[in-house]
Amino acid sequence: MGYEENGRQLRAIVREMFGSIPLRDPIVKNEFGRGEVVLLRSETDLPKILHEKLQPDFELEKPAEPVLHLHRRGNDSEVYFVTNTSEFYQENSALFRTARKSVELWNAETGQAALVAVFTVERRGVRIPLRLKPYESVFYVFRDTPEPRHLVETNADEVAVNGAGKVLCTTASNGTVYIRVAAEAERRETLVKDLPAPFEITGEWLVTFQAYKFPKLTKRMPVLHSWSDDSDTRNFSGTARYELEFEIPTGLLEKGRRVTLDLGTVMDASKVWLNSQSTGVTWKRPHLHDVTRWVKPGANFLEVRVSNRLINYVAGLKRPEWADKVVEKYGDYNERRRWYEVISREYGAPNIPPAGLLGPVRLVFAQELEFEI
Repeated sequence: MGYEENGRQLRAIVREMFGSIPLRDPIVKNEFGRGEVVLLRSETDLPKILHEKLQPDFELEKPAEPVLHLHRRGNDSEVYFVTNTSEFYQENSALFRTARKSVELWNAETGQAALVAVFTVERRGVRIPLRLKPYESVFYVFRDTPEPRHLVETNADEVAVNGAGKVLCTTASNGTVYIRVAAEAERRETLVKDLPAPFEITGEWLVTFQAYKFPKLTKRMPVLHSWSDDSDTRNFSGTARYELEFEIPTGLLEKGRRVTLDLGTVMDASKVWLNSQSTGVTWKRPHLHDVTRWVKPGANFLEVRVSNRLINYVAGLKRPEWADKVVEKYGDYNERRRWYEVISREYGAPNIPPAGLLGPVRLVFAQELEFEI
């Protein structure tokens, strides 16, 4: 078969699929078989057509550019990676294009996995309320197992499956808390009252600074502020230890009440001990620690170790002699020179970021409520 015959057959197939093709139309559509064929003259039109013809793999109720996702399919499961790339909370509702009706939430930071307690099965997939912290990433894992009993609606701040046929709801405010179980028309409600306001931890902090080429320095800090505000710690880069003993009134701690230590603003990472018990590490907002197990009425001892960035130390150094010699050796324009220019610009920089524990440091209380479903 020659080239002419191949060309003739190709033209016949194109005519059969697309019919008469207008010369000026950028997009040509034609019914063919059980579906439709689309001819594009420019690949820039491809995303528009795909969005028109295919249901989105992951669809947010409200547009949110910082929320991104990846989707992978396995033999018996589907995995969605969802991340918040911004420094702000993202609250939304997401529709996942899947027919699987059992879903788990995997925490990318802690490695913990748990069944998702609140979702709605729709014709186009599964809808889940999203509440992502700044820079938080999670995995949603959908499995080929029977749809479990679950909620479709609640105003609780957090909901977790708490054993067979039970959910544990948490709320940080007084008022009516409700849930609605799938396939049930009526809400179930309970009243939360007497939940105390956040308790601010104040006092004279003992702060110890010690790092490479920085002699040990201990100072008292009645009011939390940035290290860069003081001349003796302005160019400190490393880890400082904050220590404080504080009193908690007896009435604040009651059974069924969750207690969270909120450090407020931290520049940049923290590690916390309460009454000699490690509560964990935080390296991004919000700097929260669940201290329910270790907080007690009366005297409590809090230790917070805060580490900042190297820029504060570098800003206190003089511009090195080699910075100018780089140009002499490598010329006026190349990648290496640009890299050295950026690095050397930090030496002696007048504007440096804040550092340390800035607060306010508070204990935040929430009520835990168990519902049978």
